[in-house]
Amino acid sequence: MMRLTIKTPPTVLAVDPALVRDHLRIEIGPEDYLVENYIRAATALLDGWTGILGRALMPQTWVMTLGGFPSGCITIPLGPVASIVAVRYRDATGTWQTVAPGDYEASLGDVSAELRAPAGWPGAGDWLDAVEVEFVAGDGCPDAVRVAIMFMVAAIFDGRQGDDMLTPAAATMIAPHRVRRV
Repeated sequence: MMRLTIKTPPTVLAVDPALVRDHLRIEIGPEDYLVENYIRAATALLDGWTGILGRALMPQTWVMTLGGFPSGCITIPLGPVASIVAVRYRDATGTWQTVAPGDYEASLGDVSAELRAPAGWPGAGDWLDAVEVEFVAGDGCPDAVRVAIMFMVAAIFDGRQGDDMLTPAAATMIAPHRVRRV
């Protein structure tokens, strides 16, 4: 069993609201809160484990929970992984322990990351949530995705009816950045 949970969402918007206002040709004013909400909504549709892109855009902290340590590598299926915060496990008594960073190696990648313990992983107890890997994913929004988000915001801003904001132009822009899982 594997579960991914966001611990700390991005603190910065994927697209600067000023760029979106310029794109929409609107001035700073009472609709600013709408622009920011539309940016968040468009980004949420694309971003993260359940987003269309299947990848993290802006830096955010995630926790991957496993039922135990695998016999080999731990694969983190959400990228790009910027850093590993901690690897924790519950021992036989249920007490959380932290694996020392020197006891495992990390291979960080754009699509996924792998953790390997050359001397083997420690013995985790028999718990459904026996192992947690906390990591930071996301290294910035690619320019094409940023433009697609602006297209999506424009579609919802102009329509204001909840029409499909993933326009054909936006879909074309994001296609090369989508992670395909088997």
